[in-house]
Amino acid sequence: MGLDSPGTPEGTLNETTDLLLKKEFDACRETQTPHRLFLAIV
Repeated sequence: MGLDSPGTPEGTLNETTDLLLKKEFDACRETQTPHRLFLAIV
């Protein structure tokens, strides 16, 4: 009918998750403390 299908946002959720995880792990590196996820394993 001449209509294009709607596009989907490309990687927005993936990029945001990656950014937040990097910030979290960078903070742990700066303070030289293990991340809470690793504390739950031990």
